Amino acid sequence: MMMRQPLAIALLATVALAACSGDKKVREPAELKDISNSSLRLGNAWTASAGKGSDQYYGNLDLALASDALFAADVRGSVFAFDPQSGKRIWRSETKARVI
Repeated sequence: MMMRQPLAIALLATVALAACSGDKKVREPAELKDISNSSLRLGNAWTASAGKGSDQYYGNLDLALASDALFAADVRGSVFAFDPQSGKRIWRSETKARVI
């Protein structure tokens, strides 16, 4: 009797999914176009150093971008704000909290 209930649920789920897969039209993907590499030139706008590294720890730290600053931190608790246009450091704060 206990084996019939999971079998019945699986059968009902299969019927429900089959009912949802009617003759709906599938949207065709757009045609791919060739992109010329010569029209796009990538390069560094600026580079900056944020902290002393991770002490060989893997951290899940990400950059945070606001309209007026790019924020970064290191595992030793240093927090930095950089100008997103020039890369110049706006401020630095020492929290003395280990961040990992």
